[in-house]
Amino acid sequence: MRIALDARSYFMRTGIARHTRGLVHSLVAANSPHEWLLLVSDRHAPDEIAVDRRRVEVRQSAAPWLGGEAEREALCAEAHRWGADLFHAVFPPHGLPDVPTLTTVFDFSPLSHPGLHQEPVREAFSDAWTSAVADTKGFAAVSEATRRRLQDRIGDDRPAWTIPCGLSAPFDCSPSAPPSSRSGVLYVGTIEPRKNIPLLLQAVRHLAATGRPVTLTMIGKRGWGYPEYLVSRLKLCDTAANRFDRPCNVNTHLRISGFAKPAH
Repeated sequence: MRIALDARSYFMRTGIARHTRGLVHSLVAANSPHEWLLLVSDRHAPDEIAVDRRRVEVRQSAAPWLGGEAEREALCAEAHRWGADLFHAVFPPHGLPDVPTLTTVFDFSPLSHPGLHQEPVREAFSDAWTSAVADTKGFAAVSEATRRRLQDRIGDDRPAWTIPCGLSAPFDCSPSAPPSSRSGVLYVGTIEPRKNIPLLLQAVRHLAATGRPVTLTMIGKRGWGYPEYLVSRLKLCDTAANRFDRPCNVNTHLRISGFAKPAH
């Protein structure tokens, strides 16, 4: 089978990008007879992805990111030119009308919690999801909870599989240190509304109030909606919010480490 995979998010610094990178290398490393086409952003050269070129071809895609119908038309044309039997959409969750499509769904928060996302993302997700409901042959969800919500939304018996987001070393195994010697809770991610950081802070405060104090260490760069989000929702003072991009101790239960470059 010839499978085209939308890998345009491969080089981004997002959770979807990490999932895409892991998915790409797991699929192409599997001992299978399939041939692969990886469609990457036109901002990167195909040889920037290290894969076995005997079974994998990497091409730049001209599809406009978050581009709606024009994005689908470009992806469909690129898959057709290569002779794809199947198209795997990662994000946005498109369904292509003329190529059998497997669509990955991470969550439905752009639809269920639109206020947590920027308008371009909300509009692009809604448009892409409409196409997926109409044309996708099967779905891959990143959790059982997402799979159940997905099946409720599509309302039919199309297949839906759960493919969990994987963890890379050293987070793919239990820590060796005993619980008493661990330093607390670690958050790694962009600081923005959809991460629901207020709930995490609420849990830390609850633990402290019930005699189980832990330290929450947050590592991440500023996201959209900053700094209003930090001051109004995280209940941080202006001084702490303005220092959020570099290390500081806000209080005894919250430590901010700022942005950290990915380890290689």
